[in-house]
Amino acid sequence: MKFRVLALVLCLCLLCGCGDQFRPAVITTGGGDEDAPPQEEPEAPESKDAEPEPVNLFETIPGTYLFCSGAGGWGTELTLEADGSFTGVFHDSDMGVADPEKYPQGTRYLCAFSGKFTQPAQVDETTWSMEIETLELEHPDDGTEEYADGVRYIYSGPYGLEDAEEIRIYLPDTPAEGLLEDVLWAVRGPYDWKPTEEGTLGLTVLYNVSQAHGFVQYPLEGAD
Repeated sequence: MKFRVLALVLCLCLLCGCGDQFRPAVITTGGGDEDAPPQEEPEAPESKDAEPEPVNLFETIPGTYLFCSGAGGWGTELTLEADGSFTGVFHDSDMGVADPEKYPQGTRYLCAFSGKFTQPAQVDETTWSMEIETLELEHPDDGTEEYADGVRYIYSGPYGLEDAEEIRIYLPDTPAEGLLEDVLWAVRGPYDWKPTEEGTLGLTVLYNVSQAHGFVQYPLEGAD
């Protein structure tokens, strides 16, 4: 009996010592392996530099521009706004053309107008180009006559802007040397103008290329 008990105890010990051999194997896929190298996050695509906002040149050159010769009683005044719209008036007085009864105070040619320029395109560092987008006249330029206060008014066109195909903008830093004589005449005519010490215009000019007419920003600094 004693031998049977010993034999049974011995069998139990052997079974307990060999239990690890019968445990199921654990298979891993490597996804949770702490020793695996960390995965690099994909790099975000480089963002392109934002394109610079277009320059609104009109915001830098608004004001009153004059086209006149400095002699005689004629001239065209144009007021340019920061959005490219404009208003203006042309007038030319002729006191010698009068009628003692109907218009003793002479004759006056007149044109009130308004409109808008296209967005300027840059030609070089100091020169831009634009066109007339819209142009409206207060009265038709058909020579219609009216009489008021002893004056005969004859309605005409916007002298200086008529038949304009291209308007060049010459900024104050534009070198005076090499410019067309008609451009320089626009500032020499009514003003005591001369180039700056740097040889530039020193003022802004709107130049009707097809008609060779120039509007000069007024008032001029240093002009008599």
